[in-house]
Amino acid sequence: MIHKTRGICSRGSKNATPVGIIFRLMICLTVCLLLTGCSRKSPETQVSSTEKDRITSADSSALQSSETNGEQTQGSDATLIQGELEITLNYKHVDDIATNQYAVWIEDSSGNFIRTIYVTSFTAEGGWQERPESLSVWVEKSGLSSGNAQEIDAYSGATPKSGKQVYTWDCKDENGQTVPAGEYHFFVEGTIFWENAVLFEGVINLGSEENTVQAEASYTTDEAKKSDMITEVSAVYRP
Repeated sequence: MIHKTRGICSRGSKNATPVGIIFRLMICLTVCLLLTGCSRKSPETQVSSTEKDRITSADSSALQSSETNGEQTQGSDATLIQGELEITLNYKHVDDIATNQYAVWIEDSSGNFIRTIYVTSFTAEGGWQERPESLSVWVEKSGLSSGNAQEIDAYSGATPKSGKQVYTWDCKDENGQTVPAGEYHFFVEGTIFWENAVLFEGVINLGSEENTVQAEASYTTDEAKKSDMITEVSAVYRP
């Protein structure tokens, strides 16, 4: 009886061994598959990540290209002038006090002061403080009244003799930088006698073609209109 029981137990143990091994192998295989799936991205995830990186890179390149093209376009629009502007006027000396003062200067199309071409030395060297009527427009525009004028000695001079006067602008600003092509305004202001004054203004396009413009005059008083101290103001641009 005891022998049979042991036999039965012995057979039961031998039959269970292969099944147990297979069962354990299946469990191990299942665990390995689960662990592998958690540690690796699915093909779909990898493709999406790669596609995302490619799109991001393409967008970045497109942005850089757009910025570069924008800079190039801006640079091409701001073509620097290759030429000079010649301003001509007729001046007639007036034999009286508080007169015979004039200034020539340039502004851009927005009214920003660019550069003084010429101004009589009396006004530039402090005469405007003694006589506020002397070239009041130029004094304000040039920054002289606020202490911001640059290099007055470089463009001031004694009152000239009567006759034709010619002034040349090299198309550079007060800092010596060549200005871009475009529309510019040239001015000639004259103090005829105390508050009697004249202001000539002309608008000229500076670019690749020669251009000539006659300036128009405006007067502060009817008395100023009768004066011929400054007449026939014109400008010619030669590229």
